[in-house]
Amino acid sequence: MVVFVGGRAMSINRDLPPLKRLGKGLFHSVGLQLALGVVAMLLVWGRTMETPIPIAAVVVTSMHQIVGAILLAFATMLALWTRRLLAPTP
Repeated sequence: MVVFVGGRAMSINRDLPPLKRLGKGLFHSVGLQLALGVVAMLLVWGRTMETPIPIAAVVVTSMHQIVGAILLAFATMLALWTRRLLAPTP
């Protein structure tokens, strides 16, 4: 759903720069989030309980968490800007 909304925001609203930029940010951050999620799963599943957690797994899972927060911020900002810029005038 986020890919659809981000793609729609950047393709339909080309004359409104905030919506176009937020749509691109939303679209690209979903791809980054998916890639980090797959890498984090592979790093965590590849270890045994006796071995300590490798620093790479900690860094990747933290980056995955940060990108998730950024994704939420992009979606919120896109919703607010859409409401502001595309609202019908009374």
